[in-house]
Amino acid sequence: MNALTMIWLVIGVGIIAAVLIIKKKRSDESTGD
Repeated sequence: MNALTMIWLVIGVGIIAAVLIIKKKRSDESTGD
């Protein structure tokens, strides 16, 4: 595995994690009344 592949894997995982965190924050806010 070369460096570019590893970089893309890290970017992909980071994007997925960010999306999941944003969705969780939104659901927590909407049900936090």
